[in-house]
Parts: sequence; C-alpha cells; structure tokens
Amino acid sequence: MTAFARLSEHSAFGTLTWEIRAVNHRYLDLNIRIPDRFGFLEQNAREILRQQLQRGRIDCYLRYQADQKSNAELTVDENLVEGVIKTLNSISKKISTPTSIDPVSILNLPHVLQEKEVNEEEFSLQASLLLKKTVHELAKSREREGKALRLVLERSLGLVEQEISRIRENFPLAVSNEKQRIVEKLAEIKTELDSSRFEQEMIFFAHKIDILEEIDRLTIHTQDFQRILEEGGSVGKRLDFLLQEMHRETNTMASKSTSVAITQATIELKVLLEQMREQIQNLE
Repeated sequence: MTAFARLSEHSAFGTLTWEIRAVNHRYLDLNIRIPDRFGFLEQNAREILRQQLQRGRIDCYLRYQADQKSNAELTVDENLVEGVIKTLNSISKKISTPTSIDPVSILNLPHVLQEKEVNEEEFSLQASLLLKKTVHELAKSREREGKALRLVLERSLGLVEQEISRIRENFPLAVSNEKQRIVEKLAEIKTELDSSRFEQEMIFFAHKIDILEEIDRLTIHTQDFQRILEEGGSVGKRLDFLLQEMHRETNTMASKSTSVAITQATIELKVLLEQMREQIQNLE
C-alpha cells in the first residue's frame, strides 16, 4: 500500500531522520539505506520493519546531521594527508609540472576528516526507538488509505453480487432453451424421441451446462470476502487467494455457458475481479 512517513529527532549525537516510503508489492521487499558509519544499525532496523509490516516494497532511509559540537570535534587523519601530499609531489616531479596543493580539496577526500566515534549501544537505542515511531506513523498512513480502499472494494463486491444474481436468474431459462434446442435437433434428423434416448441426451446436457455449484461457491466466496474486510487487520494475502478461487469459478461458468446473457455476465465478473485483484495488491 502506498504510504510515506518521516520523523526527525535531535539529541547529543546530532539530528537523526528516518524516512520510509511504501508502495504496493505482493511480498515484503525491504530496501534499507544507512550511512556507512552506522552500518551496525541495519540488522536491527530490518527486524523492526519485518515485525511491523507484511507486504509492500519498503524504502527506508536514515539521514544524519551532526550538530555544531560534533563538527568541532572533527579530526584529520594525518597519515592519510601525508600520503596524499607525497603522492602529489611524486606525480608533479614525473610530469615536470609544479603542483599546487589545495588543502580544501584534500580535506574533501574520503576518510581524511573523521568524526568522533559514537557510543554504538546508545546510538542504536535512540535510532531504534525513532524508527519504531516512524513505522507507527507509516501504519497510520496505510490505515487511512486502507479504509478508503475498503469502500472501493465493497462497491466492487456489490457489483459482483449483482452479476452472480443475474447468472442465477438466467440459468433456468438457459436450461429450457437448451432443452428445446435438443428436441429440435433430434426432430431434424428424424430420430425417434423415445424416452430412453431423450433421457440420455438430457443427462448429458445437464452435466455439461450445470453451473449451480459454481454459482453457490461463488456466492460463498463473496460472503467470505465481505467477512474478511470487516475483520480488518492483515487481509491482503487472504483476499488475494479468495479472488483466485472466484476467478476459477467464473472461468468454469464461462466455459459451460450456452446463454448469451450468462456469457456477458461472466465477462463482467472477470473485469470486476481483475480490478479488485489490482486493488488488493495495495492492501497489507
């Protein structure tokens, strides 16, 4: 489900900011980005996200801004600087060109400036608490979207139920029409309509086009769908499975249909179910 949350907190370490973006995905796909110096946080962050989230592609970022006091405590790796200067002078001699060494450029090289080491245990505790708060905000954002999505799904479910009723109402007429077609066909080939032959034809015909079981199962599935929506919680996977079953019953009815009205209704059902399936990918 699409959602976004961002929280910041200032402390003696500086300012920490967790940012989480979530988009729909069938499974839980975590993408965590943390500054290299705080790599020890990643495993715990991953566990927190897994405990709270079940589905979705989750992009989680930690941003860190040191305060002025921390910046004042920056140190320079003297050995690294000496090595850089020595290398620059060596290159300058080889190309017979005087080299102007810019101190600012040297300071901007990776690892030349080093920040004061943080207490990993204290920092991890603060970062974890802030991440949990951020995940909670994300959950509230998802909940708001989920409520709106439930209304959309319930409207679609109502349309599904209308199509099922349409199929149920048209089925007796379809049986009657098919029965008449068989009688006319037998008459055309001048086959004597003895009771045994007619009975055999009717049994074969009834087995071929009988969709009452599919109608009943589809009705039960719609009832289960509504019940799961009302229960709330993590419903995405259950509804996804239920829709697969509804698709299967609809396809079976379509293959057995001998009625234009029933065929049209099954087409409408397939369209509605596919729309619902796409929406359900956004549910937790």
